[in-house]
Order: sequence, then structure tokens, then C-alpha cells
Amino acid sequence: MKLKKHIILTVILLGWAVGAYAQFVPATSSSGSNRRNDLNNTNNTTNPFPSHEEEKNDTLPKGIIFDYEVIPDSTLLESVYYFFLKPFDSKIYQAYHPTLLPDFIEQSDALCAFNNNYYQTTGNFGSPHQSLYPRFGQNIDFDYQPSVFGGYGYSLQNLRFYQTSRPYTVLGFFNSTVSDYQVRVVHTQNLTQRWNIALHYDLINSEGAYSNQKTLNNYLGFSTNYFSKNLRYQVKAGTVWKNLNIQENGGIAADSLFTENVQTNRSGIPVNMYDAATKYNNFAVVAHQSYNFARKIGTFIHTDTVAAATDSSAAVITYDTTTYKGSPFNFGVLTHQITLDNTKRNFYHSNIDPLYYPNIYVDSTNTFDSVSYLKIENMLYWSNDAYKDYDYKNPFKLSIGIRHICAQRTLTYGFDYGYVQSLWINSLLPFAKADISLGKFAINLFAEKTVTNFIDVQDNNLLKGKISYTANNHVFSISAYNSHKSPDLFYNNYFGNNYHWGNREYKRIRTNNIEFEYNWKEYIELSSGVTNAQNMVWLDTNSLPFQTDQSAWLAQTRLNTNLHVGRFHWKTFNLLQFTSNSDVFRVPVFACKHSFFADFKLFKNALALQTGVDLRYNTAYYADAYNPALGSFYRQDDIEIGNHIWTDIFTTLQIKHATIFVKLLHINALLESTPDYFVSPHYPGYDFMVQWGFVWKFFD
Repeated sequence: MKLKKHIILTVILLGWAVGAYAQFVPATSSSGSNRRNDLNNTNNTTNPFPSHEEEKNDTLPKGIIFDYEVIPDSTLLESVYYFFLKPFDSKIYQAYHPTLLPDFIEQSDALCAFNNNYYQTTGNFGSPHQSLYPRFGQNIDFDYQPSVFGGYGYSLQNLRFYQTSRPYTVLGFFNSTVSDYQVRVVHTQNLTQRWNIALHYDLINSEGAYSNQKTLNNYLGFSTNYFSKNLRYQVKAGTVWKNLNIQENGGIAADSLFTENVQTNRSGIPVNMYDAATKYNNFAVVAHQSYNFARKIGTFIHTDTVAAATDSSAAVITYDTTTYKGSPFNFGVLTHQITLDNTKRNFYHSNIDPLYYPNIYVDSTNTFDSVSYLKIENMLYWSNDAYKDYDYKNPFKLSIGIRHICAQRTLTYGFDYGYVQSLWINSLLPFAKADISLGKFAINLFAEKTVTNFIDVQDNNLLKGKISYTANNHVFSISAYNSHKSPDLFYNNYFGNNYHWGNREYKRIRTNNIEFEYNWKEYIELSSGVTNAQNMVWLDTNSLPFQTDQSAWLAQTRLNTNLHVGRFHWKTFNLLQFTSNSDVFRVPVFACKHSFFADFKLFKNALALQTGVDLRYNTAYYADAYNPALGSFYRQDDIEIGNHIWTDIFTTLQIKHATIFVKLLHINALLESTPDYFVSPHYPGYDFMVQWGFVWKFFD
């Protein structure tokens, strides 16, 4: 009944202001307009789903006017831009163009791409993984347990919203010599000048080199956004559906069969599980609406019109360029956002060996454990950030609001569904956000606190602060945060066929961080910081929750470079990490990704060619092991992995809007007589393989 009442309330709130100011106006041509969109490109957007950086100034075009002047390629790119839904924001602060450059198209696996992260994997495309660049305490949201699929970035936070002046389609296909393939499809178009729809689909299908290692992952996303004629009312809505089917082999049964090359046919090496699999299902939907109550943007200053025409016979198009003097004291913007996120994980293991598991509680021959987690969140907030920054740079932006989270966790084990445990949580999270501009200085502040009826997540709070200084193309900043956060519910209690724990009382995890950042255009990005953590929680060597009473420091320095001289390019990601307690933080001291390549124009610039080498490396460390039954990583103290260079050689060809590539992955594996390139304990990495693929972009 609680859930039904909440859904009814949610539907009522979702209808707030829908259509009240919706007037769909067909797109009109503006040939020769002097109001071309001024949007920034990112440097890694040739991977169809790249990472992105947030800028300080909003770049939403005035009135969403597009330039239809026909200029090869450049206009095609400027006819499409995309943006992301940022929490606690009242407008779009940064938009991005796609690009036709072939840079990094060969990095089809997101875990190897330049995305400001480095991952530990379990050996196959689309398989479970975890970050080796941990960032603790940056929010106080609670989920059931840490995700082991976050590196692929398919979520509402990474869902793209578009505005286009012409339909835009991306088709991608990737294949290799180890029976795996990937498919990527994007299509977006504006139904009217200010109403856009977009569809995203990704497929990862990989057999894997070892027995019972197949992955079959489907990702589907839909997004739409609409702006009223005067841009006062905005709505953005989207949904993400994920269906992941993972065969679980638990790693190889004897590492020596791999390291001594006893069995060169990898599928013939015995594994720990032959009849185990995990199925993940996730459905998430978001609806974000805002209305700007600042009817007049400040005080009237002057009015002007601009006439634009290609020749004397063409119709004259005029634009009202009335400007006003803004003020930080205004009626502001009211925003409501509702999010529903439903996740379910089923683990199956038939014909189990009783010696493999520490305990058997229900069925001695088969395991069927199911976990479902439903979360509904309503967020309502007000902000005085009512103007576009290019019209009026508000020196003091304030946002205040509240979130309400209703969540249900359900555990089921046994094929007869006879064992069920449900848990409900209701929480209120008031928050405030302030952005202060003082010339070249900027100050950003954020505070949030949890008020809940559930004792295990009471008194969570977060404080953040940042000071930035901009001088020409150089940006310096220093930031800090303090958070108190309860451990995820997974560590508090769990019931399955082979693992049980419950009613554990944990202290809140306390995190303090201070970090320095420096950016110089797209060439250099440097960050260096120190994090202190207390009361950290993890799964111990027996795959049971453990909370330490030790305090530990983690110093992290990240350096990204994007340099080029003539035809030669060098892009890097470098990560240096030191900890005062390796029991608390299990990370490599150094990890890096490097890409060296040269580009050429051939056949009177009709063909663009790139050729180069990609490298990855991390130092040896005691990596966490993976437990398929729990869908989590746990601590182990027996095996070090790492200290191996992964070398890939590639060639990329581009003809007009089509890009194809051929890549030799892990070519140095051909020289390994005693391979030891494990990516997780008992999970070897892939051997040498050949990969090829294409990405074709259409501007219809």
C-alpha cells in the first residue's frame, strides 16, 4: 500500500505544469544568420559514447536558432549538439558537438578508453569490473551495493539529450577473432524546432576465451526534451533499460595451467563453475521540468532588430535582440524532477559442489538467489539562476530544495520463492547550493543532509566547497568536502543460499578530502588530492562484511595530456596513488593509458589515415577477488596482479563520414612463453586478437 500511495502521488507531481505553456512551433530556416551556435567540442567524442567535462558557462543557444548555411562538415557538426541532465541545475551549462575526427575510434571497449578512470576487470568484454581510481564520499545517496558494471556508463546520469536542425544517425559495428561483436546505434531528430527525441542502443556479445564466460548485454536508452517558445518552460525526460546476461565461471581452477602454458587452448582449461550465470535487469526513468518565473529578464535597456537574407529576393528574417539588465533578486526558476530506478539481480548455480561454498542454507544441489531494489525519488528546488550567462553573469546564484526517496529492497532465495525478506526506507534530503562570482574568482558551495525513519542511514550529511581562479586559458582551483555516510544496505544484512549475515550495526563512513586542480585548454589537466577515510567497510577474505576501526589516507594525483606536434599526437592518462594503509585501500601505485599516433591526408584529402599504438599499464598490487554468488569483489592476500604492459597497434581510415579501423590487441602476448597477465585473481586477460570495426555517421 505504501508503494501504491507513493506512485499515485508521483503521477500527480509528474503532471505539474505539463503542457501549460507548450506551443509547438515548426522549425524555420535562418540562412545567413549571424547567430551561429557557439558550442565547445570535447576531444574524445569520436568514441560514440565518450566521457565529458563540465564547463562554467551555459551555452544553450538563444531561442535555439540554428544556422542552415551550407558549409561542408562544419555545418553538419554544428547542426547537432547534445547535453546531459545534471542534478541540482536549473539550466544547461555545457553542450557538446559530435565530431568527425577518427581519434580513438579504435577504443571500442569503454573500460580501455580515455574516460578519466582505470578498471580492474574479469577478463571479457562486458563482464564485471571495478574502478582502481576510487572517489569516496562525494555524495550521500544510498544504493543496495556497489555496482560492478559502472564503467560502461549506461545510466540516467550519462543519457544524452539532443537538439538538432537535421536528423542525425550513428551506426557502429565491432568484431574480432574471438567470437565477439558489438553494435551501437544512435538516432536523433527534432520533431519541431524545440522538441527533440533520441534513441540509443548498444549490444555487447562476447563468447570469451574460457569456458562459461559468455556475456550478452543489451542497453536501450530513449530521451526527449522540449523548450517552450520563450524558453521559460523546459522538460527533459528519458529512460534506460539494461539486460545483462553473464555466464559465471569463477575463474580458472588452476593458475599454473595458464602461467605455464600447459593448455594453450584456453577453452580447455578447467574453471571453477560450469553451470552458473547472473542476470541483471535495470529499468530507470526520469522526468525533469522547470519553469522560469522571471517574466522580464531584469530592467529594459534597448531594443534592436537584425535582418538576414541571402539575396534581395529572399524573405527577410528579423530577430528581436532586446536585452535587459539582470538582477540576482528575481522570482527565479522552480524545478521538479522524478526518478524511478528498478534493479534486479538473479544468480543461478546448478549442480553445485558443496565444497565450493562455505555454507549451504536451503538447497544442497542448486542455488537461486534474487535481489531487487526499487527506488523512487522526487526532487523539488528553486534557484535564482534565471538568466543565460551570456546575457547576465549573476554574481550570486542560490539553489535550495529537498529530495524525497522511497526505496524497497527485497531478497528472495530458493527456487520455490519460499524465502523472502523486504525492507522499506523513506528519507528526506534537504540541500542548498551557492555559486559566487568575484571577477576571475568563483566560489561554489553545497550542503545536504539526510532525515530518515531508517536507523542505518540516519544523520548522513555532505559539505562541499570549491574556489577557482581563471587567467586567460589557465584555470586553477582548490576544493574540499566532508561527508558522513552509512554503508550500503548490502553490508547490513544479506540472505542467500550460501551466504547469510544480518542486523549488523555499523558506524558511518567519514570522509575528508582536499584537492588541487589545474587546466590549460585541452592540453593539460592535472589534479592532486588527499582523502582521509574512517570506518571503511568491505568484504573480507571470507566474503563477509567487515568494518575497520583504522583511519587511512589516500593521496591521488592524475595527469591527463593531449599534445601534438605537426602530424604526431600523444594523449595520456596517468594515475599515481599512495596510501598509509594498504589494508584499507587496495590500489596500484601507478596506472596509465597512452596513445601515440600520426595522421595523414591522402588522395587529395579524400582519405584520412591514422596509425599508432595504445598502451596500458599498472603496477602490481593485491587486487580484490570476485565472488559471482554475491556479485561483489572481496579482499584476498595471496596473489599480486599487474606489472604487465598491454600493447595495441591500430590503423584507422576515414572516408567522408565513415570510419573503419583494424587493431591488433595485446600484440606482445605473442612473445609471452610463460604468461602471467591476470586482470583479477584467477581471471586471465585476453590473449592476442585482431579486432576491426566501423562507425558511420549520417546527417540526413
